Amino acid sequence: MIITTQPARHEDADSIIDWADHLTDSGTLIAVTHSGQHGSLSTAASPSVVRSAALAGLALTDRLVLLHQEPTATSPATDRDRRRLALGAHRRIHTDALVFTTSRPGGAA
Repeated sequence: MIITTQPARHEDADSIIDWADHLTDSGTLIAVTHSGQHGSLSTAASPSVVRSAALAGLALTDRLVLLHQEPTATSPATDRDRRRLALGAHRRIHTDALVFTTSRPGGAA
């Protein structure tokens, strides 16, 4: 098992490929990802990491959400905040732990 952190920037998502070659056929890779900035928005890096992992022969088997603070049921207070959320931004209340296994022949995926 390998546990690593992934950079928040989308353009750095390919760094997961470096770890894929170090896994055994039955190995597991856990990538802890944080929110990133895409222009002026805070966005999740997860889709970019999952795409890069698939290209490296890894299959996503689970996604764990690690909360930093309790979510609230209240809506954003300002029009600007509502617009940011509508455009894909989200509050920084969690980190994702993405669990991958090898999808190579003989792997456990």
